[in-house]
Amino acid sequence: ACTVGPGSFTGLRIGVSTVKGLALALGTPIAGVSTLAALSLNAAPCPYLICPLLDARKDQVYAGLYRIGPDGLPRPERPDRISFLPDLLRDLPEETILFLGDGALRHEQLIRDTAEAPAILSAGNHHRIMASQVGRIGLGQYRNGDCVDAEVFVPRYLRLSEAETRYGKRSGNEDKKLTS
Repeated sequence: ACTVGPGSFTGLRIGVSTVKGLALALGTPIAGVSTLAALSLNAAPCPYLICPLLDARKDQVYAGLYRIGPDGLPRPERPDRISFLPDLLRDLPEETILFLGDGALRHEQLIRDTAEAPAILSAGNHHRIMASQVGRIGLGQYRNGDCVDAEVFVPRYLRLSEAETRYGKRSGNEDKKLTS
């Protein structure tokens, strides 16, 4: 089992490459786990909606919305996304929500001031992704046959890399200079 994102581009590439190499050598399938799903599992058991937030820099957060299912594993209520926090907070359902992760810690006051529904900030060490939670979710996926072969296993980025962003903003003239 390995997280597939969201997260840092370099960290995801290193993790995915390592797991792909091991899976190819051993001939085993891979369970790709959402980083935000693994983070949300830190709150289990939890009767509330869980919103894991990772700081994505540039005033944005990677965000998910999960509930803990009857099997004790997180179930997505919405797809993981990247967002400016005020936009995300306006889009959340009006029910009690537990926030956790480094994005929640960084933006605690904004969450408390802006959230329309009751907002709870998780306490303690619930703000870090734990390998044990990735393993628990991965085992559930393996048992359900929700794994992939190493050849097709790739990270899931929610935004373009800095290089892709810069390249996409170049004019045609700049590209000609690069090839001349």
